[in-house]
Amino acid sequence: MKIVGKIANLFFDILIFIIFVFLLLAIYNFIMLNVFKHSYTNYFGYTYFEILTGSMRDEIDVDDYVFVKITKDVKEHDIISYTSGDTVITHRITSINDEEIITKGDFNNTYDDPITKDNVIGKVIFIGHKYGKFMKFITEPIVFGPILITIILFNLAFNERKKEGA
Repeated sequence: MKIVGKIANLFFDILIFIIFVFLLLAIYNFIMLNVFKHSYTNYFGYTYFEILTGSMRDEIDVDDYVFVKITKDVKEHDIISYTSGDTVITHRITSINDEEIITKGDFNNTYDDPITKDNVIGKVIFIGHKYGKFMKFITEPIVFGPILITIILFNLAFNERKKEGA
């Protein structure tokens, strides 16, 4: 029974650590976006965005997350994220002429207004299909709260057993 308790303690300690790391990342993200007014958060040369429209269907859909390597080194046919005013757009490069980059959503009928490399945030390196639905689910207080409370209670219960046995 002691082994089960040790394994459970280790498991809950890891879960609490993971939750703590995600909390720190959320605080960092909040500060970068809301205090410093950046349009994205730089995590060691990478960032991510939730896709809100279907302009890149069938490759990228609503509620997908794209993970982007922050770089200006892009070429034709790359899927990039870039800024247009206060908006971040994720579309495919159709052509690059001198300093002008032309993009288009795969599902759109028209090309976007030309941009420059200064507008480019980076190149999409991974698409997390339907991550948005998962993130919305687990970050809902009605879901996250009970999960966190359950982890803490289990951890306390196993720690109490450990103290009683000592």
